[in-house]
Amino acid sequence: MRITSYRYPHEQLILTLTLFLVLVVIALTATATVCASVIFIGIYIGISLYFSYSHHQSLLGNATRITAQDTPNLAEVVDRGMSRLKPGEVEVYALKSSELNAYTFGLSDPRWWFCIPGSST
Repeated sequence: MRITSYRYPHEQLILTLTLFLVLVVIALTATATVCASVIFIGIYIGISLYFSYSHHQSLLGNATRITAQDTPNLAEVVDRGMSRLKPGEVEVYALKSSELNAYTFGLSDPRWWFCIPGSST
């Protein structure tokens, strides 16, 4: 027996439905990816802000504010730097630590600057 008709009945309808379902799946997964990305970025920003605030509070708890009355030499250096840079209102703190670093927190006024000399003695 020879088959002269090799096409399935409703072949065009099946192709159309298949392409439609593939596009729906692509749209759903793309939407889920975009939404998950927005949520992930929001969580990442929230965690970053929390740890930054926590570190800031830790530094404030252990630091000494630089004033002309308590540390005149260091206050003079700070005043010279502020007159050059003109950063606006700044509060400067010194912190004894074994790590050599400096931190700035400039998201609100007054801005905070921590000077860590790198010696715990």
